[in-house]
Amino acid sequence: MKYKNYTVKKQLKIIYSINILENKLKKIKKKIILIPGIEKKCKIKINNLIIKKKLYKKVLKNNKKKILILYENINNSKEIIKKYKKQIIKIKKDIEYNLIKKEIEYKKLEIKLFKKKIKNYINNNKKEKLKLINKKILDKKKFLNFLKKRQLKVIKKNKIKIKKINKILFFKKKKANSLKIYKLYKLIKKKSKDNIGIVSIYKKMSVNITYLIIPKQKYFKLCLREKILYDDYTGKILIDDILSKKVNNKINKLLKN
Repeated sequence: MKYKNYTVKKQLKIIYSINILENKLKKIKKKIILIPGIEKKCKIKINNLIIKKKLYKKVLKNNKKKILILYENINNSKEIIKKYKKQIIKIKKDIEYNLIKKEIEYKKLEIKLFKKKIKNYINNNKKEKLKLINKKILDKKKFLNFLKKRQLKVIKKNKIKIKKINKILFFKKKKANSLKIYKLYKLIKKKSKDNIGIVSIYKKMSVNITYLIIPKQKYFKLCLREKILYDDYTGKILIDDILSKKVNNKINKLLKN
Protein backbone atom coordinates (compact mmCIF):
# COMPACT_ATOMS: atom_id res chain seq x y z
CA MET A 1 0.00 0.00 0.00
CA LYS A 2 2.94 2.37 0.64
CA TYR A 3 3.73 2.53 -3.11
CA LYS A 4 0.39 4.12 -4.00
CA ASN A 5 1.62 7.67 -3.29
CA TYR A 6 4.36 7.58 -5.92
CA THR A 7 4.73 10.63 -8.17
CA VAL A 8 4.07 10.40 -11.91
CA LYS A 9 7.84 10.53 -12.54
CA LYS A 10 8.52 7.64 -10.14
CA GLN A 11 5.70 5.54 -11.61
CA LEU A 12 6.99 6.07 -15.16
CA LYS A 13 10.49 5.17 -14.03
CA ILE A 14 9.32 1.88 -12.55
CA ILE A 15 7.21 0.92 -15.58
CA TYR A 16 9.90 1.87 -18.08
CA SER A 17 12.60 -0.01 -16.16
CA ILE A 18 10.35 -3.13 -16.17
CA ASN A 19 9.92 -2.67 -19.93
CA ILE A 20 13.70 -2.43 -20.52
CA LEU A 21 14.46 -5.45 -18.34
CA GLU A 22 11.79 -7.58 -20.04
CA ASN A 23 13.15 -6.65 -23.48
CA LYS A 24 16.70 -7.53 -22.42
CA LEU A 25 15.54 -10.90 -21.16
CA LYS A 26 13.79 -11.55 -24.48
CA LYS A 27 16.94 -10.73 -26.47
CA ILE A 28 19.08 -13.06 -24.37
CA LYS A 29 16.55 -15.92 -24.70
CA LYS A 30 16.43 -15.37 -28.46
CA LYS A 31 20.21 -15.74 -28.63
CA ILE A 32 20.05 -19.03 -26.73
CA ILE A 33 17.14 -20.35 -28.84
CA LEU A 34 18.71 -19.21 -32.14
CA ILE A 35 21.63 -21.70 -31.98
CA PRO A 36 19.47 -24.87 -31.67
CA GLY A 37 17.42 -23.58 -34.63
CA ILE A 38 20.54 -23.29 -36.81
CA GLU A 39 21.65 -26.70 -35.49
CA LYS A 40 18.38 -28.30 -36.67
CA LYS A 41 18.77 -26.83 -40.17
CA CYS A 42 22.35 -28.06 -40.29
CA LYS A 43 21.31 -31.61 -39.33
CA ILE A 44 18.60 -31.60 -42.02
CA LYS A 45 21.20 -30.54 -44.62
CA ILE A 46 23.56 -33.32 -43.48
CA ASN A 47 20.75 -35.92 -43.82
CA ASN A 48 19.94 -34.66 -47.32
CA LEU A 49 23.60 -34.91 -48.31
CA ILE A 50 23.77 -38.49 -46.96
CA ILE A 51 20.70 -39.41 -49.07
CA LYS A 52 22.40 -37.86 -52.14
CA LYS A 53 25.55 -39.81 -51.36
CA LYS A 54 23.61 -43.10 -51.29
CA LEU A 55 21.95 -42.26 -54.62
CA TYR A 56 25.30 -41.45 -56.25
CA LYS A 57 26.74 -44.73 -54.97
CA LYS A 58 23.82 -46.62 -56.54
CA VAL A 59 24.34 -44.79 -59.84
CA LEU A 60 28.05 -45.62 -59.71
CA LYS A 61 27.29 -49.31 -59.22
CA ASN A 62 24.82 -49.32 -62.11
CA ASN A 63 27.29 -47.49 -64.35
CA LYS A 64 30.00 -50.07 -63.62
CA LYS A 65 27.61 -52.88 -64.56
CA LYS A 66 26.60 -51.08 -67.77
CA ILE A 67 30.25 -50.49 -68.72
CA LEU A 68 31.06 -54.19 -68.23
CA ILE A 69 28.10 -55.19 -70.44
CA LEU A 70 29.25 -52.76 -73.13
CA TYR A 71 32.80 -54.17 -73.07
CA GLU A 72 31.32 -57.64 -73.51
CA ASN A 73 29.30 -56.41 -76.48
CA ILE A 74 32.43 -54.89 -78.04
CA ASN A 75 34.31 -58.20 -77.67
CA ASN A 76 31.38 -60.12 -79.18
CA SER A 77 31.14 -57.83 -82.19
CA LYS A 78 34.94 -58.04 -82.70
CA GLU A 79 34.72 -61.82 -82.80
CA ILE A 80 31.85 -61.63 -85.30
CA ILE A 81 33.95 -59.32 -87.51
CA LYS A 82 36.82 -61.86 -87.43
CA LYS A 83 34.43 -64.63 -88.52
CA TYR A 84 33.08 -62.51 -91.35
CA LYS A 85 36.60 -61.70 -92.55
CA LYS A 86 37.41 -65.40 -92.72
CA GLN A 87 34.19 -66.05 -94.65
CA ILE A 88 34.92 -63.25 -97.15
CA ILE A 89 38.09 -65.02 -98.34
CA LYS A 90 36.13 -68.20 -99.23
CA ILE A 91 33.17 -66.40 -100.92
CA LYS A 92 33.38 -65.70 -104.65
CA LYS A 93 29.86 -64.55 -105.44
CA ASP A 94 29.29 -60.77 -105.48
CA ILE A 95 25.95 -60.77 -103.62
CA GLU A 96 27.22 -62.75 -100.63
CA TYR A 97 30.45 -60.75 -100.56
CA ASN A 98 28.57 -57.41 -100.41
CA LEU A 99 26.23 -58.69 -97.68
CA ILE A 100 29.10 -59.77 -95.44
CA LYS A 101 30.95 -56.51 -96.10
CA LYS A 102 27.88 -54.57 -95.00
CA GLU A 103 27.61 -56.72 -91.87
CA ILE A 104 31.25 -55.96 -91.02
CA GLU A 105 30.64 -52.20 -91.44
CA TYR A 106 27.56 -52.43 -89.26
CA LYS A 107 29.46 -54.23 -86.50
CA LYS A 108 32.25 -51.61 -86.67
CA LEU A 109 29.67 -48.86 -86.23
CA GLU A 110 28.20 -50.83 -83.34
CA ILE A 111 31.63 -50.95 -81.65
CA LYS A 112 31.99 -47.16 -82.07
CA LEU A 113 28.58 -46.68 -80.47
CA PHE A 114 29.49 -48.90 -77.51
CA LYS A 115 32.74 -47.00 -77.01
CA LYS A 116 30.86 -43.71 -77.08
CA LYS A 117 28.46 -44.96 -74.42
CA ILE A 118 31.37 -46.09 -72.24
CA LYS A 119 32.94 -42.63 -72.57
CA ASN A 120 29.67 -41.02 -71.53
CA TYR A 121 29.41 -43.25 -68.47
CA ILE A 122 33.00 -42.43 -67.51
CA ASN A 123 32.45 -38.69 -68.04
CA ASN A 124 29.23 -38.76 -66.03
CA ASN A 125 31.03 -40.57 -63.26
CA LYS A 126 29.76 -39.55 -59.85
CA LYS A 127 33.10 -40.09 -58.09
CA GLU A 128 34.00 -36.39 -58.10
CA LYS A 129 30.51 -35.46 -56.95
CA LEU A 130 30.81 -38.04 -54.18
CA LYS A 131 34.06 -36.44 -53.03
CA LEU A 132 32.35 -33.05 -52.97
CA ILE A 133 29.42 -34.43 -50.95
CA ASN A 134 31.81 -36.04 -48.43
CA LYS A 135 33.61 -32.72 -48.08
CA LYS A 136 30.31 -30.89 -47.54
CA ILE A 137 29.23 -33.43 -44.90
CA LEU A 138 32.54 -32.97 -43.06
CA ASP A 139 32.21 -29.18 -43.20
CA LYS A 140 28.65 -29.32 -41.85
CA LYS A 141 29.73 -31.63 -39.01
CA LYS A 142 32.57 -29.24 -38.11
CA PHE A 143 30.09 -26.37 -38.13
CA LEU A 144 27.77 -28.37 -35.84
CA ASN A 145 30.58 -28.91 -33.33
CA PHE A 146 31.40 -25.21 -33.48
CA LEU A 147 27.72 -24.37 -32.82
CA LYS A 148 27.59 -26.67 -29.79
CA LYS A 149 30.68 -25.02 -28.30
CA ARG A 150 29.26 -21.59 -29.06
CA GLN A 151 25.93 -22.48 -27.43
CA LEU A 152 27.70 -23.51 -24.22
CA LYS A 153 29.60 -20.20 -24.22
CA VAL A 154 26.40 -18.19 -24.80
CA ILE A 155 24.60 -20.04 -21.99
CA LYS A 156 27.53 -19.55 -19.57
CA LYS A 157 27.82 -15.86 -20.45
CA ASN A 158 24.14 -15.10 -20.14
CA LYS A 159 23.34 -17.19 -17.05
CA ILE A 160 24.75 -14.50 -14.76
CA LYS A 161 23.00 -11.75 -16.78
CA ILE A 162 19.64 -13.54 -16.58
CA LYS A 163 20.02 -13.94 -12.81
CA LYS A 164 20.79 -10.23 -12.39
CA ILE A 165 17.90 -9.13 -14.62
CA ASN A 166 15.45 -11.43 -12.81
CA LYS A 167 16.59 -10.08 -9.44
CA ILE A 168 16.07 -6.45 -10.46
CA LEU A 169 12.77 -7.34 -12.18
CA PHE A 170 11.51 -9.04 -9.04
CA PHE A 171 12.01 -5.88 -6.93
CA LYS A 172 10.64 -3.58 -9.63
CA LYS A 173 7.51 -5.70 -10.07
CA LYS A 174 7.06 -5.84 -6.31
CA LYS A 175 6.95 -2.03 -6.32
CA ALA A 176 4.70 -1.91 -9.38
CA ASN A 177 2.10 -4.45 -8.20
CA SER A 178 0.11 -1.87 -6.21
CA LEU A 179 0.12 0.65 -9.10
CA LYS A 180 -2.85 0.98 -11.45
CA ILE A 181 -0.51 1.97 -14.27
CA TYR A 182 1.29 -1.40 -14.06
CA LYS A 183 -1.97 -3.30 -14.59
CA LEU A 184 -2.73 -1.04 -17.56
CA TYR A 185 0.81 -1.56 -18.89
CA LYS A 186 0.32 -5.35 -18.87
CA LEU A 187 -3.06 -5.05 -20.61
CA ILE A 188 -1.67 -2.74 -23.32
CA LYS A 189 1.26 -5.09 -23.86
CA LYS A 190 -1.04 -8.11 -24.27
CA LYS A 191 -3.33 -6.39 -26.75
CA SER A 192 -0.62 -4.79 -28.92
CA LYS A 193 0.89 -6.75 -31.82
CA ASP A 194 4.42 -5.42 -31.22
CA ASN A 195 4.27 -6.36 -27.49
CA ILE A 196 5.19 -2.79 -26.41
CA GLY A 197 3.35 -1.20 -23.48
CA ILE A 198 5.35 2.00 -22.93
CA VAL A 199 6.93 4.26 -25.56
CA SER A 200 9.74 6.82 -25.29
CA ILE A 201 9.01 10.11 -27.11
CA TYR A 202 11.67 12.46 -28.48
CA LYS A 203 10.47 15.79 -29.94
CA LYS A 204 6.95 14.58 -30.76
CA MET A 205 8.21 11.33 -32.36
CA SER A 206 8.55 7.85 -30.86
CA VAL A 207 12.00 6.32 -30.43
CA ASN A 208 10.72 2.70 -30.70
CA ILE A 209 7.86 3.03 -33.21
CA THR A 210 8.15 5.00 -36.47
CA TYR A 211 4.44 5.69 -36.96
CA LEU A 212 3.79 7.15 -33.48
CA ILE A 213 3.71 10.98 -33.50
CA ILE A 214 2.10 13.26 -30.89
CA PRO A 215 1.14 16.98 -31.04
CA LYS A 216 3.51 19.69 -29.67
CA GLN A 217 1.22 20.58 -26.77
CA LYS A 218 1.02 16.97 -25.65
CA TYR A 219 4.80 16.68 -25.80
CA PHE A 220 5.23 19.71 -23.53
CA LYS A 221 2.71 18.22 -21.07
CA LEU A 222 4.64 14.96 -21.20
CA CYS A 223 7.89 16.74 -20.28
CA LEU A 224 6.17 18.36 -17.26
CA ARG A 225 5.26 14.87 -15.89
CA GLU A 226 2.14 16.07 -14.10
CA LYS A 227 -0.09 13.35 -15.51
CA ILE A 228 0.37 9.92 -17.05
CA LEU A 229 -0.32 10.36 -20.75
CA TYR A 230 -1.39 7.79 -23.33
CA ASP A 231 -1.26 7.74 -27.12
CA ASP A 232 -4.71 8.46 -28.62
CA TYR A 233 -4.30 5.95 -31.46
CA THR A 234 -2.48 2.95 -29.88
CA GLY A 235 -3.28 3.52 -26.19
CA LYS A 236 0.37 3.04 -25.21
CA ILE A 237 1.83 4.79 -22.14
CA LEU A 238 4.10 7.71 -23.05
CA ILE A 239 7.40 8.73 -21.43
CA ASP A 240 9.70 11.60 -22.42
CA ASP A 241 13.11 10.83 -23.88
CA ILE A 242 15.12 12.54 -21.09
CA LEU A 243 13.57 10.38 -18.37
CA SER A 244 13.77 7.19 -20.45
CA LYS A 245 17.50 7.77 -21.07
CA LYS A 246 18.14 8.23 -17.35
CA VAL A 247 16.30 4.98 -16.57
CA ASN A 248 18.21 3.14 -19.32
CA ASN A 249 21.60 4.34 -18.04
CA LYS A 250 20.71 3.40 -14.47
CA ILE A 251 19.74 -0.15 -15.46
CA ASN A 252 22.88 -0.58 -17.56
CA LYS A 253 24.99 0.47 -14.57
CA LEU A 254 23.15 -1.98 -12.29
CA LEU A 255 23.73 -4.84 -14.75
CA LYS A 256 27.43 -4.03 -15.14
CA ASN A 257 28.09 -4.09 -11.39
